[in-house]
Amino acid sequence: MKIGIVVGFQWHAIELGTGLSELGHEVDYITTSDFASPGKRIRMTWLLSLAERIQLLKILFCPIFSYLACRKSSSCDVIIVWSTYGAFFNHTKLGKPIIIVRGSHHIDTQLALLGITWTIKGLVSRFLELKDYDNAYKITVPTEEIANDPKWKMFRDKLVVSEYGFEVLKRPHSLPNSSRIELLFVGILSYRKGLDRLRNIFQVEDSNLMLTLVGRLKYRGFKIPNSWNYLGELEKNEVSNLMYSKHILILLSREEGMARVGLEAIARGMPVIATPRSGLNRWLDMGAGIVTSDDPFSDEVLIAIDEISQNYKRFSKNALKVSESWSWKDHAVKLLEPIALT
Repeated sequence: MKIGIVVGFQWHAIELGTGLSELGHEVDYITTSDFASPGKRIRMTWLLSLAERIQLLKILFCPIFSYLACRKSSSCDVIIVWSTYGAFFNHTKLGKPIIIVRGSHHIDTQLALLGITWTIKGLVSRFLELKDYDNAYKITVPTEEIANDPKWKMFRDKLVVSEYGFEVLKRPHSLPNSSRIELLFVGILSYRKGLDRLRNIFQVEDSNLMLTLVGRLKYRGFKIPNSWNYLGELEKNEVSNLMYSKHILILLSREEGMARVGLEAIARGMPVIATPRSGLNRWLDMGAGIVTSDDPFSDEVLIAIDEISQNYKRFSKNALKVSESWSWKDHAVKLLEPIALT
């Protein structure tokens, strides 16, 4: 079966494609960027670059890409679309299953958590997302918690829960050679990702702790403390290598689907401390780390850091074991369950 994956820039689409290929399917990437090697592409890097600078244009660009990608994917038997790139994909009109991958909460819940429901960005995002839900044959979400959100209402029958898979790695994590505990945050440095929570907890310099941050700063007026090690944006392979020199990944997100950087860390045997909104509860509860409260306070996080540091080998070993329990191939099987395979 030929499957088209329509995506803007998310590298993890390659992992999904690998899982689908292992099941014997032909995979065609339809994208705006150069992150994926095999497959067709719509090259619009100039438009994507402009959209990165102008946030609203970035959102409005989605339907344009959706329309062009729809034409390019006409030869595929099944189309998998990362929302909000699916606004003009209609499975009833195209006559083939279209699966929308919703990587986060229902759009109404997401906007409410971020406090941007009535902004222009929020209203446009909501319009495109609801269009996705309406046009989809099925909608996949990464956690049961997201699927149980009452906001789904009339779309509930379309929902399929399929957790993202773990990478298969040959290089396990070993205890970093450092006299202090090395903490790592990876992601957009924003309110959504809980950057202010990190500041509240780690604003006072501690000789026993070092916090390293990787990602683009997207928090107006936020000043990164001098005691933090801020590396800016790094390539994926650079982040992967960096993980081997750090002890614990820390994610205090307010809103998230399933934090894929958390899956990367777990696959390397790196313990994770995260909020329930990170979407990693299932894996952390299996021993790969510690789940905090929704709005974690300082002592709670520091106690979690101490517990992991005192039992590091156990947490690291559990993380590796957890990563072996679910792969991108498993994700692909679950993703295609509702489709009558031929």
